[in-house]
Amino acid sequence: MDKMQVPRSHSFLIMIAAIFLILLLNKGVLGCDDPGTPTDGVRDPPESGDPVPLPPKTVIHFSCDEGYLLDGPPKIICTKENKWLPEDRPSCIGKQGLSLRHGGSVLER
Repeated sequence: MDKMQVPRSHSFLIMIAAIFLILLLNKGVLGCDDPGTPTDGVRDPPESGDPVPLPPKTVIHFSCDEGYLLDGPPKIICTKENKWLPEDRPSCIGKQGLSLRHGGSVLER
């Protein structure tokens, strides 16, 4: 018996559905793009390594390694509009980089 063949109309529909799904994933329509992890910092949950958008209501918490301070929000949330709130991404700054000399005195942030 010959191999079963999928009718051309079905093959076309499967191809269109696959293209549509790829476009949705690439545009972040199905969630928020992964925000990454700050240099000299960590996040919870950790990065999965998958290029799949994170679903709405995902909350990511950030912190910094010892000797660094968080500059920016300690957590962000993926909204149903597929945007992170707040929009700012945190970074980790070395404590020595936050000292400002002002009139001979050192001010710590």
